Amino acid sequence: MMPYTPVFTQRGFTLLEVLVAMVVLSLGAMGVMSLVLHAQQANEQALQRGRATLLVNDMLERLRANATREAMAIYNVGEGAHAPIGDQQQQGGSDCRQSDCDSQALARFDLADWEHQIMQAQGEHHHLDGLMQAHACIAVTPQAQRFDVTVTLAWRGTGSGGSVDETPCASADITSARQSVSASSRYHSVRG
Repeated sequence: MMPYTPVFTQRGFTLLEVLVAMVVLSLGAMGVMSLVLHAQQANEQALQRGRATLLVNDMLERLRANATREAMAIYNVGEGAHAPIGDQQQQGGSDCRQSDCDSQALARFDLADWEHQIMQAQGEHHHLDGLMQAHACIAVTPQAQRFDVTVTLAWRGTGSGGSVDETPCASADITSARQSVSASSRYHSVRG
């Protein structure tokens, strides 16, 4: 007869198995958190770029509606390392929404109103879709019967910025994480 040997069956998990499972689970959770943070940053950058594109297109439409030689001379604030639009540099004069204005007064109003919109975009709720340190440039190049216009809006983004060489607009005003949107159009001169 064989001697009786007790058979020990394992019940439950050993401490080492539990620790390995916790390490694997925590590494997975950290990976998911990293994905969520990157997705949130990409979403914020997309919102900022969308807001900037809307603002640039708004100014292009204002230029299209007021494409006189006199107005284009006022809109042509230039493009430089220190942006001419931003930090409340534009003075508007009369409110052309309330009264009739000539093309020059409308151009001054457009610049001041557009700058006000840019300043609102960087208000206290800038973490939603605002443009921190937003500055803008408008370059108008007169041709024989038309104007070539480039509108650039630059801001300090949340991620890695574009190269400073992309556009000189506001390159001295915004030194880190600089983002920008530029759009160009061609307008035929109308009589004022």
